[in-house]
Amino acid sequence: MAHLLRLLKAKERPLPTRGLGDKCGWETENVKGPRLEQDFCCETDGEASGSSTTLEAALNLRIVGSEDNELRILEDSQGIWANGNGATIWDSALLLADFLRHQPALGRLPGSGLRALELGAGLGLVGLTLAKLGAQVVATERALALPLLRRNVAENSLDDAVRVEELFWGSKHMPTWVYDSAPFDIVVGSDLIWPGNADCIVDLVETLSVVVGPATSCWLAYEPRASATDEALLASLRAAHFRVRRLQGQELPADAPEDLWILHLEAEPK
Repeated sequence: MAHLLRLLKAKERPLPTRGLGDKCGWETENVKGPRLEQDFCCETDGEASGSSTTLEAALNLRIVGSEDNELRILEDSQGIWANGNGATIWDSALLLADFLRHQPALGRLPGSGLRALELGAGLGLVGLTLAKLGAQVVATERALALPLLRRNVAENSLDDAVRVEELFWGSKHMPTWVYDSAPFDIVVGSDLIWPGNADCIVDLVETLSVVVGPATSCWLAYEPRASATDEALLASLRAAHFRVRRLQGQELPADAPEDLWILHLEAEPK
């Protein structure tokens, strides 16, 4: 795991460009940045275009995790599945998945009935990790990312443990099922905010305020890129009555990169 993170860290990671017409989305063709994220202006029906042969040929298989928690993740760096938007695993998702695999309490999930929600699931690595540990997971993304997310769920034979749903952040976009299911036992997300989508912070925090309760375990992996964005996110979370703590030292996986954070959120009782 540490070797994978070092390889990724060694590569240059310029920020992605902002997609035209996107309120909270971004364009990843020929750029590097976090994975697919929420997009309030997405007009796709969520179906990948192209023949099945072309779609499958575009995928690269990556094996992630330990022997007892191994996941097969299909990446699409060319964006064939999502109209030019490339989809690969990024550092923060690798870190958060590794962290979750080493939580003693999560090792007792099988049969517990715990319900988990992944925001901005991308390829689904973090949610699939929780499913492997025994949680019932709802993995959410924008419509453009759903076909490959569903493909990765099927690739790991976790259809019975992972439900894939489209979810736009913000209270005005919240579907009924979110309110019916909230609060979740576990809420996770990785690389949800970066400087180019900082205007989504309010919508993200509104969503977290619904799905995270006082008894929820919530972890967000985050890559700080600009102090103004970092401070805005932390301030918004605290203003929404979340206690926010950055994990340190032995709480993190061995050799965790210093330039990535895992934030633990705790909702104050209302």
